Amino acid sequence: MSSKIEYKQSEYSLEKTKIELGLLGKFFGDGSKSAKNIIGLIALILLIPIIFALLTGRDTNTISALTYIFTICIGYLAGAKNS
Repeated sequence: MSSKIEYKQSEYSLEKTKIELGLLGKFFGDGSKSAKNIIGLIALILLIPIIFALLTGRDTNTISALTYIFTICIGYLAGAKNS
């Protein structure tokens, strides 16, 4: 009987967590990891135009700006404390 109650409580807790996270929370994770996940996604998205600009020989201002933002993202990820 107590295992049935524990199961219902864990099921309730799981549903409550799903509701609290919402749609973006399901994708990026909870509060402790969401900032790192968002920055990581931005870094991956920026990597595509950087590679494209390098391969097609775009002007150096575009490459410099994108690389600057990409470097900031990677620096944040490397310096972020694990909690």
